[in-house]
Amino acid sequence: MRTIVGVNGAAGRMGQRLIHLIGEDNDLALGAALEAADHPRLGQDIGEIVGLGKLGVPLACASDWPQRLDVLIDFSTPQGTMTVLPLCVERRIPLVVATTGHTAEQRSEIEAAAHHTALLMAPNMSLSVNVLFQLVRQAALLLKDKGFDVEIVERHHRFKKDAPSGTALHFARIVQEVMGQTQLRHGREGLVG
Repeated sequence: MRTIVGVNGAAGRMGQRLIHLIGEDNDLALGAALEAADHPRLGQDIGEIVGLGKLGVPLACASDWPQRLDVLIDFSTPQGTMTVLPLCVERRIPLVVATTGHTAEQRSEIEAAAHHTALLMAPNMSLSVNVLFQLVRQAALLLKDKGFDVEIVERHHRFKKDAPSGTALHFARIVQEVMGQTQLRHGREGLVG
């Protein structure tokens, strides 16, 4: 039996990559491809949009998605997450939130949803970055109270929308938590891509 996956942010860079990966995995089936209600390609077949040929799954907005999904993966925008969140809670559809840039209030609402449906939220889905999160925690423990300043430098492709990235902010939160740092300063901030 195949796992039916929905992708929110399906026409974006990561969404398109997920569509390709779902198509390559015999244990997965694409059940929904979602985008913002004002997306110019709504109604078009997502397979044609991503270069796979017709898949029979139209690009749709959240209010038009089918109920039958085993999981929804969100690689959209903070507003996109907040659009699908109540639907996942209502329908008890597990949600993977890979979107970053949420406000503290939005993060609280997402965390509260975990009481009603399965939820995984991470600032980065890469195994190697998650290992690095643990290594940074170890380094912060070893450097705590020894007079060190911490600087996080990140570099992304020109299409990166948010700055600092959710990954960089998570590194900063780890350092703050372990070393007691209270102030963050960064050069670029907001939706800059």
